Amino acid sequence: MSRFSIKAIGWKFKTASIKSWIKLQDRYGWFSYNDWIREIESNVISSSSGQSNVESSEQILCFTILIPYRAGDDDPLSRTIASLARQSYPNWKALLLLDQSSESSLISGNIDLSDERIISPVLQINSAGKIPYRDVLVDERLSDGYICRLLPGDTLSPNSLAKFADTINVNAKIDILYADEDQLNEDGTIRENPQFYPDWSPEYLFSSNYLIRAFFHSQLLSEVTNLSTEEEVYEDLVYRCAENAENIYHVPIVAIHTGRTRKLIPGSPAAEKHLRSVRNHAIRIGIHDNPQVFYPGEGISQLTWRVVEKEVAIIIPTRDRPEYLRRCLKSLLNTTNYSKYTITLVDSGSRDPETLSYYKEIENNSQIKIIEVPGEFNFSAALNCGAKHTHEEIIIFLNNDIEVIEPSWLEEMVRWSSIPEIGIVGSKLLYPDGKIQHAGIIMGMEGHASHIFGGAEDGAIGAFGSVNWYRNYSAVTAACMAMRREVYQKIGGFNEDYKLVFNDVELCLRTTEAGYRVVYTPFAQMIHHEGGTRGHYIPSEDIRLGFVHMKDIVAQGDPCYNPNLSLAVRIPTLKRPFEESSTERLRMISKYS
Repeated sequence: MSRFSIKAIGWKFKTASIKSWIKLQDRYGWFSYNDWIREIESNVISSSSGQSNVESSEQILCFTILIPYRAGDDDPLSRTIASLARQSYPNWKALLLLDQSSESSLISGNIDLSDERIISPVLQINSAGKIPYRDVLVDERLSDGYICRLLPGDTLSPNSLAKFADTINVNAKIDILYADEDQLNEDGTIRENPQFYPDWSPEYLFSSNYLIRAFFHSQLLSEVTNLSTEEEVYEDLVYRCAENAENIYHVPIVAIHTGRTRKLIPGSPAAEKHLRSVRNHAIRIGIHDNPQVFYPGEGISQLTWRVVEKEVAIIIPTRDRPEYLRRCLKSLLNTTNYSKYTITLVDSGSRDPETLSYYKEIENNSQIKIIEVPGEFNFSAALNCGAKHTHEEIIIFLNNDIEVIEPSWLEEMVRWSSIPEIGIVGSKLLYPDGKIQHAGIIMGMEGHASHIFGGAEDGAIGAFGSVNWYRNYSAVTAACMAMRREVYQKIGGFNEDYKLVFNDVELCLRTTEAGYRVVYTPFAQMIHHEGGTRGHYIPSEDIRLGFVHMKDIVAQGDPCYNPNLSLAVRIPTLKRPFEESSTERLRMISKYS
């Protein structure tokens, strides 16, 4: 055995050991969030001063914190104010928004109001418990700068405002700035349940309003308040800011520690208010066909609207293994409730008599046509050939080992792919045992790119949110992918230098580079009998070509993921101090392929 082979085996063993160790730690709780705080977060904090040089800053920024307060919240409010007093960045104000009864409670309570930066009393909560934010934001005691709303019990980490000030001063004008969060236990002594967000993700906002504790430029917030017809609903202002902002910036640090859990209970006034805000947001961004928002499950929001039916071409590459194709077509034809589609089978040299016999069975079905691609097998070429032989407005690329299980899957794919800014739509795919096979692709995960949530239970939720949330990703799988034909033609189709794998990832990257978004919807759900036809073989040429096309985004970090999470495994989990860098892992894979 050569020295090269020994090194390759050694590196592969090391990589496999890291993945196995992380999975064991997660299974048995051997690496907790407190461990991450001590070993990862503390090192990051200690590597920088955490102090913003106010004297040398291009501008002296002021951060204003709005805090609605009602009688009875004395202890949580004191916690919030204490966190402001501990800030290393001194230029902040806190504006306490009170009602009449809360004023006397505040004065007689244990809240330290001696700091001149705490502005009180400001009687803005009316007898109905609502806050007229239009009046609040013209208060002469506010300063130009950035405004955030926190609730009593929410706190800021000591260096968060300093980090925000530095970020703003070295970037182009930032309209909205947000960070990651976690939650405090009841007495405020333990941090738990972290939420690590991606960079700006428009579709993610339909599932989780991760901007609710963001910092908004005061001018932007004032402008949208004047536009709002529901200016007493802060969430409505948040969505309006997102719609009108030019630069939304994510700082991937855990800067905010939230207080009490505030779950939206379906049917409650708060939940109905949230659904109304999401629906109004959808209308304002151009979804006019009667959008409806509802809760299909706890913590899950689904957005639907009337679909104007468009003709769809479903393209299925196939070769032999008729049991897979038979199941795929039967489930597709018998289950799909969307009617305006045709099926094009692109056969790459089937020889199995049973396959050829099956083709005879379906040849009289007017919805199905079969074309042959002669020569050496090339998956990209087969997909392009199918697109060339069809004319429909929407193209669905579908593997022959897919099994349709939900009648509305195609309607959902058409719905999202019809939005002009969206270039590609991906679906949720399950293994036959019900676990997640695909819920989006993360660049740099396990090497070139891999399926996030792969192997997780359906409905999984954790530090990166839920598998059942809408997402923007850098890539999704072509095992079930939708595109408008105009986008496909503009991008140039699949790169036929790729014979089998990574062609979908590379197509998605070109699509995002062209200015379109890639969207994952969990509400188009199918079973994927992965590898049923082709197995799990990966050509070495595809691996090396993928390295060329993906190395830059892997080095920069996937904006659709969070750098505080591990790239060594598929199920989102905390990053470990012993992990190999994604750049080095990609280089080694290319070297030893």
